[in-house]
Amino acid sequence: MNNKVAVTGANKVFLFVAIINILFSIVIEIVNGFYGNFLDDDMLLLLLMLQFYCILFPALFYMIGKGVNIKETLRFNSPGVLPSFLIILISVPAFYAATSLNSIIAYILQFVGPTPEDTSIPIPQNLGEVLVSILVIAVAPAICEEILHRGLLLKAYESRGTMKAIVISSIMFGVFHFDITNLLGPIFLGLLIGYYVVRTNSIFAGAIAHFMNNFLATLLQYSMRNVEEDSSFYTLQDLFYTLAFGAVSIFFIFLLLLCFNSVTKGKYSIRKSKTTIANDVISILSHWPVIIVIALYTLSTALYLLTLYLGG
Repeated sequence: MNNKVAVTGANKVFLFVAIINILFSIVIEIVNGFYGNFLDDDMLLLLLMLQFYCILFPALFYMIGKGVNIKETLRFNSPGVLPSFLIILISVPAFYAATSLNSIIAYILQFVGPTPEDTSIPIPQNLGEVLVSILVIAVAPAICEEILHRGLLLKAYESRGTMKAIVISSIMFGVFHFDITNLLGPIFLGLLIGYYVVRTNSIFAGAIAHFMNNFLATLLQYSMRNVEEDSSFYTLQDLFYTLAFGAVSIFFIFLLLLCFNSVTKGKYSIRKSKTTIANDVISILSHWPVIIVIALYTLSTALYLLTLYLGG
């Protein structure tokens, strides 16, 4: 068999993965609430299991069950040496640009209440822990999340046009994190990564970009391990400077993308859209798995905002 992935099936897989991830977070909170961060020592192992059992395997099982050509769907092709090198170069300004976009929401949320420190990912305290963190935080998502988002979802939505598929899958990538403070950054990175995958016709391009972003985040986390969190008010001037540096980063990304476009010429094919944007929006937002995911995201965001407000 050589069936094609369908939007309906891909959306169902996305919903299943979203629910499993939410349940995982709830269970962790409940256990830690009763036993006082009892699972902290095993958190990295749990996150590693989550990546494979709750993200990778559902996507693979769906494709195997449907008789999908996995090699074609996941674009198991070489991205090329030069494109890979440029993706690595772009990862530095892309990381800062994504961070600056997240700062917009962070600035707004501080008016609701003090934002709690994220303790879901343990901060590495030595080089050995850094290596383990890189395996769990960078390598595993580069494999598992890319197969779901730039593999299954991107391929499924290409029926609506390649460029639309990149945009749709990037939004779903942002929603997938179920964190209002980490929404705009992943959407931006999703756009970039989806573009890499399409231009190189290789999911390995996405894996490289995803790995580099999380690798840089891990190194930054380690370098800041002894720095106390600054609880002072984030001013409008601070936001302006952050966004200014973010704009500079985007400018460098643009220049490097020109080089990337040059070295990937002829390696890709673009499917043109046969529907209007309005029809696509209505069709996607009216599909029941998407409706449930949006409802869950809205509920989790509302609960988070309520927590901030009560904490203030």
